Amino acid sequence: MAVNVEALGTLERRLQVSLPMSQLEHEVGERLKKLARNVKMPGFRPGKVPMKIVEQTYGAQVRNEVTGDAVQKAFTDAVKSANLKVAGYPRIEPKKDAPPKDALEFSATFEVYPEFKVGELAGASIERPQVEVDDAAVDKTIEVLRKQRTTFTRVERPAQDGDRLTPSPASHSRVARLPASPSCWARAACCPSSKVPRAVWRRGSRRPSS
Repeated sequence: MAVNVEALGTLERRLQVSLPMSQLEHEVGERLKKLARNVKMPGFRPGKVPMKIVEQTYGAQVRNEVTGDAVQKAFTDAVKSANLKVAGYPRIEPKKDAPPKDALEFSATFEVYPEFKVGELAGASIERPQVEVDDAAVDKTIEVLRKQRTTFTRVERPAQDGDRLTPSPASHSRVARLPASPSCWARAACCPSSKVPRAVWRRGSRRPSS
């Protein structure tokens, strides 16, 4: 395996890798032999399918799998040998020019982590912030937390200070609706059939007789 590392920028790198095709073809043949032991086809007993038919049927799939595994392994080995710390996923592309028949060539473009050196920390000074907390700030924070975590439990008893009242649907039906404006009150006073709540009658007004 031949590897060439090229620096495209401050952090971008490109690997040029070349793999011998004989090694790939050997791996393809070994996988096809293992597959032929258990493959089932009409007209043949299991494990008795001719290798030529197995290669015609599964050769392309096995070759793609072997090529993918070889490219991944070659990239990993090349990165380790070059001591590169890859950041993210590489962009792998086959060789644009006509590749040689006896080799598989591809390029992998990726970025690496920046390198930096830690300076001397013995003489460094750190300023620790000073924060003062008084009782008023503590009480305010506790009150905020109390309101945020308040829960209500349904109870049956007379209302007290701090209770949260939720009227039932039955009580809604018994609430009298007041007319919208004083003009509506006047029309309601002139209409004996109107049911005007006692609360809308002002002092000195005369309630119509039924």
